[in-house]
Amino acid sequence: MVIDLTFIKVNDQVIKCVIPADEISSLGFQVEEIFSSKEKATEFIKEVVAAASSQGFIKEDTYQFVNKIGYENNELVMNVVSVSVDKQINSTVSRLLSAYDMVNCIGRQRLEEILRATGEEKIMGFNQVMNELNSSIEQKSEDTEVQEDRRYVIRFSSLDDAERFCESADEIGNGRMYKSDNKYFMYVDLNGADSVDANRFLLTAEEYSEEIIEADWCQPYLSEHAQVIIRENPVSVLKNL
Repeated sequence: MVIDLTFIKVNDQVIKCVIPADEISSLGFQVEEIFSSKEKATEFIKEVVAAASSQGFIKEDTYQFVNKIGYENNELVMNVVSVSVDKQINSTVSRLLSAYDMVNCIGRQRLEEILRATGEEKIMGFNQVMNELNSSIEQKSEDTEVQEDRRYVIRFSSLDDAERFCESADEIGNGRMYKSDNKYFMYVDLNGADSVDANRFLLTAEEYSEEIIEADWCQPYLSEHAQVIIRENPVSVLKNL
């Protein structure tokens, strides 16, 4: 359990958590892996949330998410948002009621019944409606290509693995290469690349890398704390070594 950890109540929903680097290590984590592995980050956040709950900073019947995280002065600082399940469902359903197309899809009477319900009945009704709505949206978007964010960070255990990947990969997108804690991280921006080419690129990366991470999670940390070893077109540079 976290021993030296500071919680600061920002408002009724947000608490700021300040965790020293040595305390992160005592929990069995490294700062670098929190920013480079989504799995490790999730485990770490669960530890922090559990500590906050045990000290009364997070109430029961809420769900939590992190909306801000940073690292400076050997401390990790993050904001944890704690949202009441009941209030969140009411808020979401109220927004659905104001959306004409969604009301037509779900039915006003059914949404109003969820607002009046309590406990498990409210949660079950809400989940059922959202599942049906998601299915409807997916059906409507089958013929519409959705533009997703295709920026990734590919983590390699060694530079040799990165070089072997680049020998096999197509030269698409652009990016940068970082080194941190004897690991190598390739940031790639595949937005604008052909979907087939992008998927082939990522499948090749799966073969040679330790993990592929969405860039918005760890790119800010790498930009500030990691060593830049290739500033542009890392695939092209390593392919031609």
